[in-house]
Amino acid sequence: MTSKPLIYLDYAASTPVDPRVAARMHECLLSFELQGNPSSLSHRFGRAAREVIENARQHVSSALGAKPVEIIWTSGATESDNLALFGAARYYADRGKHIVSSKTEHKAVLEPPIYNRTKLASYIQRRYALPLRQKLFWFR
Repeated sequence: MTSKPLIYLDYAASTPVDPRVAARMHECLLSFELQGNPSSLSHRFGRAAREVIENARQHVSSALGAKPVEIIWTSGATESDNLALFGAARYYADRGKHIVSSKTEHKAVLEPPIYNRTKLASYIQRRYALPLRQKLFWFR
């Protein structure tokens, strides 16, 4: 009896790492020279770690057609979500205090402290089949 291959669909929880990325991470994690704090530039360990990070930033920015300064490393999804929400809210502050999100968003998107100062517009899902049809509700 042959089993069917598994299909993983919860990419919001974790995402498989590309083998090339895993190999490079493995090299960095095992290198004694790269154990320094990349913000500590007063010693060679920090400078070596910073160089690896900046090379990665350049590589990613080239792949995305972005400027290196536009690539920001975060520790995870919650930090990334909050950075995006706070940044967008600040950038568009002159257009009003509204943020639109989907009910299916992660808790990190639906419950950041920014909502204390904004009006939350949330899509309420009407049906579960794809494509999703959603109705917009405004909370004032």
